[in-house]
Amino acid sequence: NTGYGRKSTTQHPIFKVGKTGLQIHLPRIKHTCAIFMSGNNEGIITLSQREQRYKIIRENAMERRTFLGVQRAVISDLVLPAIDGISAESKCSIYVDKNQLGDVYDIVLEGSWRAISIASYLLKQAVKDESKLGRPSD
Repeated sequence: NTGYGRKSTTQHPIFKVGKTGLQIHLPRIKHTCAIFMSGNNEGIITLSQREQRYKIIRENAMERRTFLGVQRAVISDLVLPAIDGISAESKCSIYVDKNQLGDVYDIVLEGSWRAISIASYLLKQAVKDESKLGRPSD
């Protein structure tokens, strides 16, 4: 202990054996750094077990709401200009799909129930007239 609440790094086992101890571990350290710098982190597990469990639960708890039959003009004039802000504010994934019925589109919101609620509210605010959003389907 250095006296200021910090542990001395020289007490680590790598440093106890001196420069040769560090040389022994250097290739593995370089390899690990190269993997992280390349962005290919598949070989290294960086999440704790608790974080992995929460990630699985979060992915399984995703919900979806679809607004069916939205006119093309509403999508291009009102929804598309606001879609990035809505997605960022709500943390909800938003997709626009062409409907099979013709020249209308479906807006798909995907995320947690809270994200979907926020995104729905912001989407209704952007459109101003809720009837232009078509009918919601949960």
